[in-house]
Amino acid sequence: MVRETAVDVGHVNDLGRTALREPVILGDGGRPRQKAVALLLASSPTASWSTATA
Repeated sequence: MVRETAVDVGHVNDLGRTALREPVILGDGGRPRQKAVALLLASSPTASWSTATA
C-alpha cells in the first residue's frame, strides 16, 4: 500500500515524528517493526534514517 500511494515518508506529525520514527519509538524492535521500517525505506527514493531523525 505504501508504494501505491503518495505517502510522504518524511512528513512530520503533530508530535514531531516521522513515519520512520514511530516504529522505533512505539515498538520493541521486533520483526513487525523492522518490516515496517524496511517497507517505508523501500517506498521512497529519498527516505533514509536521516529523514527519520529530521
